[in-house]
Amino acid sequence: MACRIERLICESVASLEEQASVQRAAQVMAERGVGALVVTRDGDLVGLFTERDLLMRVVGPGYEPKRVKVGTVCSRDLVGIAYDGSCQEAIQKMHSSGCWRLLVYDNNEFLGLVRLPDVAKVMAEGRSLNNLILNSFAAVTLMVAFGVIAMMVYRLPEMLELIARL
Repeated sequence: MACRIERLICESVASLEEQASVQRAAQVMAERGVGALVVTRDGDLVGLFTERDLLMRVVGPGYEPKRVKVGTVCSRDLVGIAYDGSCQEAIQKMHSSGCWRLLVYDNNEFLGLVRLPDVAKVMAEGRSLNNLILNSFAAVTLMVAFGVIAMMVYRLPEMLELIARL
């Protein structure tokens, strides 16, 4: 069974208007236990504010989180994927864009986010199942081969007697 993005969508994504302070954004992220939130303008998605944005664009340069607006430091070069996309496609998009999250859409409707760790986990679980099936098949094949060899060894005296008569 192929890994599909629609199974991995995080639908309860926190959001804030772009005029909210970075301090407020950090509070919301801490309260919700999330590493990113959607930044909006009049309800429309305009960016994504992540833990990395907080470190690289606010704390690192020494800005005061209470004074900086989340809309000025959020990521705006967002990468999306269709809800019916594959996990392989998601991994390729994340790799090529250097991001850990993709926005998931159904046509132009934002559905939520998908995160790299979630995609990797599902893909690893799928590989584990495939490995289990292959290992089981190999074990059965090996048992059949040993059975055939054992039967041949058991019948070896009869086969040698038959060959001697020829």
